[in-house]
Amino acid sequence: STVKPLLGIAVIGQCIALTAALAGHPWQMDSHMVFFAALAVLMVLRDVRTIVAATAAIALHHAGLSLFMPSLVYPEGGDWNNLSRTAFHAVVVLFEAGALILAVRRQQFLVARSNALAAENHERLQTAEKASAALRDAKAEQALQSSH
Repeated sequence: STVKPLLGIAVIGQCIALTAALAGHPWQMDSHMVFFAALAVLMVLRDVRTIVAATAAIALHHAGLSLFMPSLVYPEGGDWNNLSRTAFHAVVVLFEAGALILAVRRQQFLVARSNALAAENHERLQTAEKASAALRDAKAEQALQSSH
């Protein structure tokens, strides 16, 4: 399903809108922290594709607008300064995305392992219940035979 990755891109779209809305405002640079927080929040969806899609959206936004409409990303600075900021943000986002992907994969592993153990326990319980029922039936049969 593409719902979760699209949701991830939509969340990043809100960050993009916030940064653009703050164009020229002293807090425009501070709005970049929202990208990092939003990316971390997307971990609750437990989907690696969502983290990758959101990371790609951040990268495309920052790289594209740094070149073509830098005032929507950064309050001031020349092309070199803006590209340097974009590179720095890219490195930080990649580290965060890598850590989130590892955490999501670990969580998926643990959930799968937990489900497997639960299935094994369920199977053992069913086997024990069948054995108990067979033992009861055998005792009932034996009691019936000894009463005759």
